[in-house]
Amino acid sequence: MPTLADIRTKVRRITRSPADAQITDAEIDNYVNTFILYDMPQMNQIFDLKTTLTFYTRAYIGTYPTTPNIITDPTNPLYDFKNRYTTIWNPVFMGGFPGVLAQSRELFYTMYPQQNYIAALPFLGNGVQTNFTGTLPYKPVMENFVTFSATYIDILGNVVTMALNDSPAIDADGLAETTGILYTPDNDTIPCGDINYVTGLYHLSWPNPPGAGRPIYAEVIPYVAARPYSMLYFNDTFFLRPIPDIAYPITMDVQRLPTALINAGDTPDINQWWQYIAYGAAKKVFEDRMDLDSVQMIMPELLNQESLSMRKTIIQQSTQRSATIYNQPMNYRYGYGWGSDWGMFGILLTLCSTLLLGM
Repeated sequence: MPTLADIRTKVRRITRSPADAQITDAEIDNYVNTFILYDMPQMNQIFDLKTTLTFYTRAYIGTYPTTPNIITDPTNPLYDFKNRYTTIWNPVFMGGFPGVLAQSRELFYTMYPQQNYIAALPFLGNGVQTNFTGTLPYKPVMENFVTFSATYIDILGNVVTMALNDSPAIDADGLAETTGILYTPDNDTIPCGDINYVTGLYHLSWPNPPGAGRPIYAEVIPYVAARPYSMLYFNDTFFLRPIPDIAYPITMDVQRLPTALINAGDTPDINQWWQYIAYGAAKKVFEDRMDLDSVQMIMPELLNQESLSMRKTIIQQSTQRSATIYNQPMNYRYGYGWGSDWGMFGILLTLCSTLLLGM
């Protein structure tokens, strides 16, 4: 069974560098893992690296970030998602039911418009009071879309508008909590109240008292929590709609990165890759040495090994029929699966095609 030690030996033979003085094992390992982690996944979508990823929703939380500066727990399935997986594939299952995976904000928010509802709060400013407490008439409401506004007259007689925007509190797992902190748009360091997204309870602390007799407004996006059946992946974040009411498993197919080789006895994910990896690492050695003639000399065999490494994937996929809107099964809620972004537009396209063919 070929190991990292065998790959090192092969690289030394290809690059004509038998001695550590010419290139150390640590340097070879760096070239090897650079090729494995950054070159192979982009050149080949290997079937054996296709796997499933499951994460769980939280009640009244519709946004799930994946960046490591937010999700800091390495055991979290979404931790550093973009650097651990290269592709998301259909199908996606939400609570065990087939769902829709979108990557277009336009189509996703066409199905789920972000329309603000404006409500006048049940009290008026008096020119003195700055603190107000109450409950929103609409609840629950989406995080990051809560705005309170009020006006007052300054000493010059101008009408000044004040606004308070929400910023969700973040828990230890990096996910938004059901409570948000209110800030003014120009200062996100001094809290000016809070809002409970589920109960609608709010506490307002205005920097200046709202004017006497002037209304105070709330702009929110209310929703009905339920089992989600659509998901948008954008800006390294998953957005679920409807927003979940309880915990649901979200399962999707993903293309993971190959496994890095650290120790001399480590083996590649597929034993056949060892020569491909060795030639890829040797190419990088020659490139750093500016030995372009040697690069050209090994390219035919590198391409041959790349072809051999993809042979299993090609044979595996050759048994599958090419996807069209006519041979895919009906999606659970939004029609045919021709491009997850299309959703129910697939039904409309199919009906139009049927009518044209029948004319």
